[in-house]
Amino acid sequence: MLPQLLGVDPAPQNVRIACVRNTFEDSHYLGEQMQTVQYRRWTPPESNLRIEFSLDLLQEVRRNAAGVLYGSRHGNEVRVMSIVSGPPFEVVGTFANRIRGEVFMTESDLLRFDQENAVMALIMAGKKAGFFVKNPDGSIQSIQSHEEFSIVDAISRPANPRKKPPAPTKTRWTLAATACLGLIAIPLAAAPLWKPLLARPRLALSVIEVAGQLRITWNPRAIRGPATIEIMEGADSIVRPVSPVQTSVVYAPRTAKVEVRFSEFNERTNAVKMERADFHRTLPPLHR
Repeated sequence: MLPQLLGVDPAPQNVRIACVRNTFEDSHYLGEQMQTVQYRRWTPPESNLRIEFSLDLLQEVRRNAAGVLYGSRHGNEVRVMSIVSGPPFEVVGTFANRIRGEVFMTESDLLRFDQENAVMALIMAGKKAGFFVKNPDGSIQSIQSHEEFSIVDAISRPANPRKKPPAPTKTRWTLAATACLGLIAIPLAAAPLWKPLLARPRLALSVIEVAGQLRITWNPRAIRGPATIEIMEGADSIVRPVSPVQTSVVYAPRTAKVEVRFSEFNERTNAVKMERADFHRTLPPLHR
């Protein structure tokens, strides 16, 4: 049986919220003042937990590097409220915030997770985020979240449909603004024509082992045409097409040597450009 690719990460600017859905409101009384809190749900089918988090939570996490998440839990329902402790909240998880990179749990993240006896973790990296949950057997999939989502999309508050703005009247200022937008749209429409003339960035193909699995990454801005990635291990080989917004794949190796080839086809010259990266796991010496 051939080995299989375990996951595919899209580019950050094209990540959409697939399982963070159903924004709803809940009201809490604080003294004599009522405060309305909006939540989003994270419910991928692979997760045994259903997580609700407030829209303000991600803003709190973005201002800190790492810490503990507080909220409430009822069975497989977890509501994350804040990174600040206080009654009636309890510890429900941990979080880590990184400026850039991929969404996965590092060794320090796993150590904090175990120390707090948490059931879930929130990892934010650049413009993406994802929850990690403990499986029924106590293990946790740390290499990738069951579902990543865009931080910008998650913290955007839906518009109130009851407040419909009045239709704008066409004035000479409106006509002038429309004309200016038309002038701006001309160079934007011509972008596909001058893009091939720009200096091409490096593909930067790399293979990194994380928790026993290989994370293969590249720069999608370096791709100009149809591309494929080929993973060779022994006599076995896997070839997969690469989408223009794809940035990485995850592969589970069976041996200590894996070869990765990234090929791009130039439709104008019918030439194929190939870049290669090798993975060699150093085995410990045998004791005699």
